[in-house]
Amino acid sequence: MMWPISDRHAGNRIPLGIMDDLKSRAARFAESWAGRGDEKSDTQQYWRDLLDKVLLIPDTSDRQVLWFERRTALDGFIDALMIQARVLVEQKSLGVDLDRPEPRQGTRVPPVEQAKRYSDSLPPSERPSVLITCNFGTFRLYDLEADPLARTPQSEFTLADLPEHINEIGRLFAPRALPCRPTGETVRQSRPTGRQTP
Repeated sequence: MMWPISDRHAGNRIPLGIMDDLKSRAARFAESWAGRGDEKSDTQQYWRDLLDKVLLIPDTSDRQVLWFERRTALDGFIDALMIQARVLVEQKSLGVDLDRPEPRQGTRVPPVEQAKRYSDSLPPSERPSVLITCNFGTFRLYDLEADPLARTPQSEFTLADLPEHINEIGRLFAPRALPCRPTGETVRQSRPTGRQTP
């Protein structure tokens, strides 16, 4: 399934000239993570590798770019929050069924509902427009602009298929930074957010 671009992502096209390099980095990432992944011990390295080594996102140590274990108002912990990109990740261990409800705060909910609850409990300035559920082998992307209740993923693909779908994740970050040009120079673009940043 291909990613239907919401208005927010409409201008975030990755130039074709650098797509081959991006796919190559995504293939190396997929190969290095094939057959492994524990939510507790591997989540941070997995997402740092994806952002740092594949998408070449600068400043992933900045919590506005990538924040692990962000506490919510409901006393839950978000696995990965990317405030500037407006993305929230609910990560599960390899092999965990992304449709299976798990006990969370007194009720049983599937991972996407857990992510939605976390999203709803954040301050408005930190709320995502995209939820990602992932079990190290499968990615599901939910566009809250198109489907505010996150009923159906707009895209679902396996880790092995990541190179063919990397543009779907890359577009979320395209305003922040684009993959390297052949010279190794990172291309940065400013993104209008509607709010002033210091």
